[in-house]
Amino acid sequence: MPKTRVVRSMSWYRKRSSIKDSDYEAFSLRISAIRKKRPYDELPCADAPIVWQRISSGYRIIDLGLNRFIQALQFVLTHFCTTEPLNHVSGLFDDAVSMRMMMHRATTKMESMLSFCAIEEGTNEFVGVLIATIFQKSQWSMEEAHGEASRHIMKLKLHAIAKANFFETIDAEKSVCIDILCVKTDHQKKGIGTALMRSCIARASDIASACVAQFTSSAAQTIAKRLEFEVIYELPYKDIGFENVKFQQFEALYPEHYSIACMALRLSPPELPAQPIEEIPQPKAEKKKAKRKKRKT
Repeated sequence: MPKTRVVRSMSWYRKRSSIKDSDYEAFSLRISAIRKKRPYDELPCADAPIVWQRISSGYRIIDLGLNRFIQALQFVLTHFCTTEPLNHVSGLFDDAVSMRMMMHRATTKMESMLSFCAIEEGTNEFVGVLIATIFQKSQWSMEEAHGEASRHIMKLKLHAIAKANFFETIDAEKSVCIDILCVKTDHQKKGIGTALMRSCIARASDIASACVAQFTSSAAQTIAKRLEFEVIYELPYKDIGFENVKFQQFEALYPEHYSIACMALRLSPPELPAQPIEEIPQPKAEKKKAKRKKRKT
């Protein structure tokens, strides 16, 4: 019995130590570099955040500013890496290399300054996050994944994208991609996830022609369908072993989570500024009179 306790405590220690203090220190330096590189007044969202939505259940949705980056990163590593279906089944949280990969990816995506967080009124507790980036067809490339868990997840997502012929189907040169959507477990079913996605759509409609995502949980898919996202391709977890033997571990997600779904919401293009009114061409006689007046003056 004592041996079992020692093993458990050691595994818990390994989990917690997979992200070290030095990683957060490097992240803090990266934030400082962003501040120096990008003047405050040029940031799409500044440290004084815009409130995008207030929820009657007692929450507000605000921009994810630089001052909350570390808080958001800790939230992603603690909650998203343990509760998101693909992360949970693949054992991402136990894989130190994959966790560092997740930290790097989340950091890079937050730097796009298109993300949001949910804060509880009164307590100011950080209870949810949505991380999004701008995606262009010309920039698409297969990102190399480090860590066994990361590779499994990346392969499945790329498999679904390939099956969907995703980027040709949505036919959008520039879109906003929702990469991470997570709400703290004890704050779910209070409209936070919906409010985060509504805020993202509102911002995306000004800068892109589509909002896209790969939703892997039934809750996220339900929210997306409610907000009129279209299912481009859906791969049920119960059939995933027949698709490819490499993905059999994800069969365990069924029936609680039904599928991985490539979804998109087509947005109306932003209104173009009004064109200047062209001068009405003058008759030749009037042009001659105008020239004579100029000569006299």
